[in-house]
Amino acid sequence: MLRTPQAGTTGDRMENVVTAIERHFITTSKRQMHVRRAGKGPPLVMLHQSPLSSADLVPVMQGLASDFTCLAFDTAGYGHSDPLPLDSPEIADYADAIVEAMDAIGVQRFLIYGNHTGGCIAANLARRHPGRVAACALDGYVIFSPDEQRDLTANYTPSLAPRWDATHLVWLWARIRHEYGWFPWHRSGEGMRVDVDLPSAQALHERMIDWLRVGERYFIGYKAAFRFDGAAVIRDVMVPTLLVTMRPDPLVVHLDRLPPLGPHMQVLRTGWERQELIDRARDFLHGHSAGLPEPAPIAARPTGERLWQSFLAAAPAALYALRGEAGEGAPLVFLHGAGESSAALRDLAAMADRPVIVLDLPGHGESSGPLPESITNIAGAVAAALRAAGVSRCDVVGQGFGAAVGAALRKHLPVGRLIAIDGAPPGDTDISEARTITPLWHGGHWMEAWHRCRDAGLYRPWYDRSRLAAHDDPEALAPETVHRRVVDLFKAGAAAELAMRLHAQAGKPQADAFISSGTAGWREAVLTALR
Repeated sequence: MLRTPQAGTTGDRMENVVTAIERHFITTSKRQMHVRRAGKGPPLVMLHQSPLSSADLVPVMQGLASDFTCLAFDTAGYGHSDPLPLDSPEIADYADAIVEAMDAIGVQRFLIYGNHTGGCIAANLARRHPGRVAACALDGYVIFSPDEQRDLTANYTPSLAPRWDATHLVWLWARIRHEYGWFPWHRSGEGMRVDVDLPSAQALHERMIDWLRVGERYFIGYKAAFRFDGAAVIRDVMVPTLLVTMRPDPLVVHLDRLPPLGPHMQVLRTGWERQELIDRARDFLHGHSAGLPEPAPIAARPTGERLWQSFLAAAPAALYALRGEAGEGAPLVFLHGAGESSAALRDLAAMADRPVIVLDLPGHGESSGPLPESITNIAGAVAAALRAAGVSRCDVVGQGFGAAVGAALRKHLPVGRLIAIDGAPPGDTDISEARTITPLWHGGHWMEAWHRCRDAGLYRPWYDRSRLAAHDDPEALAPETVHRRVVDLFKAGAAAELAMRLHAQAGKPQADAFISSGTAGWREAVLTALR
C-alpha cells in the first residue's frame, strides 16, 4: 500500500534523538524471524506495511525508542524473515507467527503498533490472543468493500518475475512513482488522488530495494490483506485500541467505515506531520504499559535447516552471516566479491559437507557499517565476526575481492587453505568503468545497472563489447542471476567501487588454488580443491 510520509519530520524529538538500532534473528520451532530492536522499556511489537520490511519503520522506531523497547519485525516471507509454509496464508497466520516469535524470546505480554497490512496483523493478533496484548495502535486501518477486495485481488499485484530485458524493473519503478499520485495505483483517474509530495530519487530507490528483498512473491501478504474483513475483526478486539490515520493517507476514508465501537477504542485523524501521529501513539501506548518488563537480549540459534541466519558482532559493524552446522572439521568461510553479497555463494556453501559461514562483507548486503578503507581492517572485521561465532581457525573460499580479504585474514586468524574464485585483481579501466551508479528521478539507473551486470555474461571484460571479447556464460545470463547481482550492487553502493580499488592495490592473492566461475563444474572444482 502507499507509504505515507515518514521521512523529513521536523519535530525536535525526532531530530535530537539518535537511537542505535540492532538487528537480530529470532529462531522459533518453525522458522527464523528478522527483527530490528531499539530503545529500552516495555516491549512494543511493530509491524510494517506490504510489501516492505521493518526498514520502513525505522523513522517511527526513532520516535518511540525513548519510551519503549521497539521490536520491529519483518513479517513472515518479507525482508529476511522465513516465509510461512502456505501458498495463500491469511492475516491470522501472520499474527500467529508473531506470537511464536515472542514466545521464543520469552515475552508474554506486549504493546503492538501496525501500519496498513501491519495494522491488519496487529488487530487480528489482539483478537486471537487478547491476553498477550496490553494495547494496540493501528496506523491506517483497512476496511475494504467486497467490490474493492475483488478489484484489488485481481489487479493490484502483477507479476514481478525477473525478465531478461529488465522490464520488470522498469515497471516497478513506474509503479512506485505512480502510487504517490493515485490509490489504488491501477485506477488512475478513477481512484483517489493522493495529496502528497513525490519523494526524492534516493528515497524511491531505497523503497524499491525493499520491494526487491521479497521479489516476485510480494503479492502474498497483499492478497491476505485484501481478503481481510477489517470491520468484523475490529468489532471483536477487546483490548484498548487507538485507530489513527494521517490525513494524507488514502486509508483515512476507511475510518468512516468503522462499525460501532466500544469505549476501549479511540479513533483519531492527525495532520500532515508524522511526528503528530507518533506523539499520539506514544501517549496512548504509554498509558497502558505499566508492569510490562523489558525483554531480555536476543540470540540467534540454529534452525535445523542446512543454512540459518545471524548477525555477528564486528564492532563497530555487525556482519550478516549464513551459517551451517553439517559435518565436521574446521569451518569453511565464504567471502564474496566487490558489490556482491552472501547470496552469490549460498548455493556453493550448501554443497559443502562441513560447517560453513557465508558472510556479507562490511558495507555490502545486509551488513552494517561502512567498508573500511584498507583490506587489513576489513580482514580484521571479518576475524572479529568469526571469533564471535566461536571460530579459531578456518579455510576460506573467496571470490574476487573476497579472495584478497581472505589472504589478509591470515594476519588475524589461522587460515588453512585459501581457494580463490576469479581472483585476478581489476585493472585501472575496470575500476573507471565500474563507477558508483547514482539514483536518477526517471529510474534509468536501474537499466544501467542491469546491462552492466548482464554484460558480464556476454563479454570479458564486461565493458569491452567487441566481438573479440565475446563470452558465453549461461548461468550469469539467467534473469534471476542478473537480478540478484543488480540488487546486490545497489545495496553496496559506493562500497563496491572502493572494494575494487582495494582489490587492485592488493594484487593477486597468495592462494592454494585459482578457479574460474565461468567454467563448467566450477563449484565442484572448488570443493575438490579443499580436500
